[in-house]
Amino acid sequence: SIELETPLTNAHPPGTAVTVVASDGDAYVVKDPHLSFAYGGHADFRGRHGKLYNFLSAPGIAVNVKTEEAIFTLREGRLKVNGSFLTEAHIVARVGSNGPAVGRFWALASFWASELNDQNWGWQVINGTCAGRAFKFGRGGTKKCFELAMKMEHTSATFQLRNWTIRVAANYVYDRVAGPKHRLDVGFSASGEAPLLGPPHGLIGQSFGSPGVVRNGRTDMYPQVPEGQTGEFTTTAMAEGAIEGSAAMYEVASRHETHFPFSRFDIARVSTANKVAAARLTGTVDASSVERLATPAAANQPVAVPTASASPTKAGEPENSGVWLERHIEHALSWLSRRLGFAFREEE
Repeated sequence: SIELETPLTNAHPPGTAVTVVASDGDAYVVKDPHLSFAYGGHADFRGRHGKLYNFLSAPGIAVNVKTEEAIFTLREGRLKVNGSFLTEAHIVARVGSNGPAVGRFWALASFWASELNDQNWGWQVINGTCAGRAFKFGRGGTKKCFELAMKMEHTSATFQLRNWTIRVAANYVYDRVAGPKHRLDVGFSASGEAPLLGPPHGLIGQSFGSPGVVRNGRTDMYPQVPEGQTGEFTTTAMAEGAIEGSAAMYEVASRHETHFPFSRFDIARVSTANKVAAARLTGTVDASSVERLATPAAANQPVAVPTASASPTKAGEPENSGVWLERHIEHALSWLSRRLGFAFREEE
């Protein structure tokens, strides 16, 4: 995953594009929510005030966020914006199982922007339960709940479950007029087989399940305001064109709700439906609620999966395309079997 070495400052107010080049693709949600998807592309997302939305749904894990309306200024105060920010992030997981079955216990964790102080940190920023037992911590704290590992640094926290990593970073709402004082920026990373299982869904999660697909959706065009003049602007984009269905279909009823029309939470963590995809994908893929902080994974450029055997084709001899595909699927399944510790059963 990608971290900013220094926090964003007034030089980068909400709505300003920020680019940091790195070797992996990341999905992020940053500032006045700008979505950056796993394999490239972006969209803006306002959300409805006080509503919760699912950003990631995958077997045994879900991430819901809250959007809140805010008034702030841009263009050195000349443009007043009615926009929104993420103010809560809630992780739901089933833990206590190392196999493909759903875990036996619930792990719930929440990051609250409202618990941040004027220095943008706090002692009780994160709370939740592990198998029904409550916990709470803040700056410098850690917690392990079976497979779910949680750690908070000064203003940001990392949640790791199997091959998923969720990073939540706190920041100020700069040039605020009304609304929340702090915002959350959220990033997602998936490695190994994680992007193949389900496949993932949610406003951002669905981009992990479509390797090589660049998603571009509706964005808000902030107007220029000449010096000596003032203006007002209200954001309206809801990621139209980049997501399946409409934004309303991703609303959830409560912080730890896992069910919505595209939920993948209750699906077993093993799926033989992605055999071909397994032969195309390896490494780490990322996405976020933020401007792009990393170079997206190369679109339509499969990465060879390591295999234990050499090709049986003789040098210079053309290989039948069907045999080639069958062989590479076989190699991919063998590699996944070693990684996951189980054997695939051939379909009848």
